[in-house]
Amino acid sequence: MTLLTPREVAETTGLCYKTVLRMIQRGELAAVRLGSRLRIEQDELDAWLERSRVTPHRHRLDPALVRRPKHSLVRRSHERGARGAQGRDGLESQVA
Repeated sequence: MTLLTPREVAETTGLCYKTVLRMIQRGELAAVRLGSRLRIEQDELDAWLERSRVTPHRHRLDPALVRRPKHSLVRRSHERGARGAQGRDGLESQVA
């Protein structure tokens, strides 16, 4: 049985140390207290990682199920208005 400190768990997982402590406090990650010190069993960390595994969404696997946005955030040149060669102030630009 391998015991890890919360700091070692944070370094191993890339989480912040305080996040690991909050997870222990909320009961998301089981820990044992040895005197005044917290320790996490390697098996418990492995089980938490397995429970946290993300599975891909079905629509990401099947392009036919992907919803297309109704409106694009990018305006095309023909949608920019009827200003044509006019600038922002409504005057035609002078080209020398």
